[in-house]
Amino acid sequence: MEKECIFRATEYPDFIVDRQHSVLLNTNKSKLEAYKIERKRLQEAKLNNTRLDRLEQSLDEIRQLLKDLTRGN
Repeated sequence: MEKECIFRATEYPDFIVDRQHSVLLNTNKSKLEAYKIERKRLQEAKLNNTRLDRLEQSLDEIRQLLKDLTRGN
């Protein structure tokens, strides 16, 4: 008879250990969902920051063009 390879981690009750495949699995679905939501929020914030940086750069370029036009007249 084969030895049981999957068991609950004693120090961390939300985890199970699968020794056959050498993996540690989190069984707490609500924490996983919270992690996914937070990761998506951070990705969206990063994208928004990138967009804002590009917008500020474009605005600076427009300002410079306007300065150059007013100096030329």
